[in-house]
Formats: sequence, C-alpha cells, structure tokens
Amino acid sequence: MSTVDAALLALFGVILVMAGYRLVRFLASILFAGLLGLVGFQVTLSTLGSNIIAFIAGIILFIIGAVIGFLAFKTSLSIVGGYALSSIILRVIANYKDLNILVEYHGVVLLILTIVLAAILYMVLDHLLVIGLAIVGGILVFLSLTYWLPIIIAVPLAIILVVVGSLYQLKHIKE
Repeated sequence: MSTVDAALLALFGVILVMAGYRLVRFLASILFAGLLGLVGFQVTLSTLGSNIIAFIAGIILFIIGAVIGFLAFKTSLSIVGGYALSSIILRVIANYKDLNILVEYHGVVLLILTIVLAAILYMVLDHLLVIGLAIVGGILVFLSLTYWLPIIIAVPLAIILVVVGSLYQLKHIKE
C-alpha cells in the first residue's frame, strides 16, 4: 500500500464513519432514479419511436425515481431484509425440525414472517445502517492508519472514530 492509497482509504473511511447513512441513501436514490429513467426512456422510445419524447420521458422519470428512491429507501431495505431473514429462518427450522406445517403452508408462513421481520427492521434500520457503516469506515481508517502508525495506536484511534461518528450520525438522522 502506498501513501496515496492509505490516504484515500482513510478519507473514504472517515466519510463512511461521519456521513455513511446519507451517502448510502443518496446513492440508492440516484440508482433508482437512473433505473426508472432508463426504463422510461426505452419503453417510450420503443412505443412511440421518438427520441425527443423518449428523452423528455426519461428525464421526468429520472426526477420521479430520485424522489421515490429517497422516500422508499428505508421501506425497501426493510422488506428485502425481512424476506431474506424469513427465508433463512424457515430454511434453518426446516433442517432441524420435521414440521409439516412449514411444507404445507410455506408461502403463508413466509409472508407473515416477512411482514413481521420487515416491521421490526423498519424500526431499527436507521440505527443498524449507521452503526454498520461506521464500523466499516472505522475498519478502513484502521487499515490506513497501520501504514503510518503501530497497531497499538491505530486500534484505539479507529474505535474512537467509530464511536464519535456513530453518535454524530445517530444525532443527525432525519426522516
């Protein structure tokens, strides 16, 4: 690792620690906007055959997608996380218990469990994201600090940064 690599790693780590939640929310909004704008452009172009109308439709849907992506970020992640956790739980239970109800009513049980877990995730998602991103950023800062400092000094500095960054982000979360 060179000095430039270590400095860039430290910079990205500090950004994740101090503003990771906002960054991830912004990126999700831009990705959803781009996806909706592109699909709108392609559908309009293939339907109407006009580049100008397709371009205008793509721009309008890009803006709409940015708003939807920003507002639906937490809900979308909660539903996806609830489904993933439900699938894992049902698979583990099915491996250890011989429950006929899971086989017979798998879809219903999966749906109910997904809704329950999505609701729980929705309540704690902001905090989980902030803490998780702060930890990842702290690890990046730690790795970069080991280029200049011994590990015995880099570890406490990274831990302090994670704690301070997590508290700062948790204080400034806005719905």
